Amino acid sequence: MNGLSSELGLGRNLVKDLFVTNPSLVIKKGNDGKRFYEFSVDEISPGEVVEFLASLAGTDLPDSIESELKEIGNVSFTLSKQGISLSYLNDVTLDLNEITSTAGIGFIQDAVNEISSQLLGDGDSTKEGTQLVLSQPQLKVVKQNDTKEFSLAALLNGQEIDLNFKKDDIKFSYSLPNEIDFGSIARGIPLLSAFKLTNPELTISDVSEQINHPTLGLINLTQGFNFTGDINFAQGTDVYSRFISGQLGIDSLGVHVGLNTSTGATLTGIMAGDVPLFSSGDFSATLTNAKLNLAVDSNISPSFGIAAGISFTGYDPFQSDEPTLELTGGLTLDPKALTGSFSLNTDTAWEEPFSLPDTTVRNLVVQLGGTYLTPYIDNIGFLGDFQFGNFNLKGGFLLDTNDPSKIGLELTANEKVSLVDLIVGPVGSFVVKQGAKELTIVKDALEFLNKIIDVSVVSIDGPDEDTIIDPLIKFVPVETKNW
Repeated sequence: MNGLSSELGLGRNLVKDLFVTNPSLVIKKGNDGKRFYEFSVDEISPGEVVEFLASLAGTDLPDSIESELKEIGNVSFTLSKQGISLSYLNDVTLDLNEITSTAGIGFIQDAVNEISSQLLGDGDSTKEGTQLVLSQPQLKVVKQNDTKEFSLAALLNGQEIDLNFKKDDIKFSYSLPNEIDFGSIARGIPLLSAFKLTNPELTISDVSEQINHPTLGLINLTQGFNFTGDINFAQGTDVYSRFISGQLGIDSLGVHVGLNTSTGATLTGIMAGDVPLFSSGDFSATLTNAKLNLAVDSNISPSFGIAAGISFTGYDPFQSDEPTLELTGGLTLDPKALTGSFSLNTDTAWEEPFSLPDTTVRNLVVQLGGTYLTPYIDNIGFLGDFQFGNFNLKGGFLLDTNDPSKIGLELTANEKVSLVDLIVGPVGSFVVKQGAKELTIVKDALEFLNKIIDVSVVSIDGPDEDTIIDPLIKFVPVETKNW
């Protein structure tokens, strides 16, 4: 046995004395032409072997689990090139609380209890907590990629489960039915209860860690209950599903859902590739590196949105082939409205916005607004620090996404500037682009006034007395909403 164990890379001198009856040794020849061995015993007491396997894997089993595995009855023992395993002849009953705590935040605890009842079942109602009755259990140590893995594989309600023991940590993986409805098992969790999960898998962990999921890639496993699977937005009837499917074109998305009894609930899903947000003629916006995020904290305060970069093209109606404007931020999905906030990278600047000469915008923030009715996004505001020639001002543009030629401008001056220079310079350039004929009259009047007195202006707080400096100049050629 020590020689066979050494071949497996599990070490030597594993067992000093092991007395068995009716052992068998099988020598086989594999497809590669090499011989391999399998040593087995049909029936053996698991007591010493369970403790030995845990020691071999460098793992400390919880006392109640170790006691159950050592005393449940006789097992068959196998040592082969796949590893060492104990196959139990009887069912094994484990307490879910030995795997992870189900006590904590009220609404999460309610969801966990409902999940335990509906999906896991309680095999022994005479005992407190959720008792998991595992059939055909097999305790084994195998070597995977130079790492010893210690696990208990079995069937729960006819579905495969796997308990992985790693030092003091336990991870429980369970295959679920084809679809689960969070509206049924997590009805008390806002927003999450609107979704259904197809191809679901459940992982219960007593630690938080990052793992590499076979289909989702890197995910942050939470301490508690974790679900992975797909949300079919195309079949959803809620406003969020209709927006994600109808406007973003994402019918199905792989997601990870975490329920942590100490911190709350989360949902994340990576949207692969570029995601078109809206398009009107040449004017379009595309989300990049988008990630769907839902979080419900201990105060049952949900936040739902899409973290992403955004790329604008065709945004300037006064020129063609303008450079793509790229920003980072995200969308917030509220029950009645859509809002977005994106900012320009601090190390870049926007030169000559909307064809205004000698103009640079820094610290740019873009705000989007809309509803869950077509066309969803209906207005965009560009806010930032503007340098118009020698002037440093705060300003903004407001665009109607359905008609990008409808643009509003406002400017706020924190320092004194010449009113004539301001009107003739940046304001004049913008107004001329809008085709306003009245500018010449205003310009002539101001130049005449400037000959009499040096007219300088600065922004102040207006009649609303809200302690916020109000815009000095607004030029809005069409009716707009507040922004």
